[in-house]
Amino acid sequence: MRFECDTHHDTTAENMFEAARIFAGRKARAMFGQRADVRAINLISWTPTGSMGTFNAFLGLSRNGNTTGNEVTFSVYAKQ
Repeated sequence: MRFECDTHHDTTAENMFEAARIFAGRKARAMFGQRADVRAINLISWTPTGSMGTFNAFLGLSRNGNTTGNEVTFSVYAKQ
């Protein structure tokens, strides 16, 4: 299935949560470079039809057992 996000190119994924992981990874690398980590992804709202979900994720860099970064919110849309 195809999914799109506000800030990144479309992707193909098995489900919306997998697509959110892909988009969060892209956002993390854009913000923090190739060594970026995605620490947590949570679905915070969705449409009853499953056509859109809003996620928040903690993105950052891990150093010496600590991760520093930012929490971001983004929406994922299922494409027909």
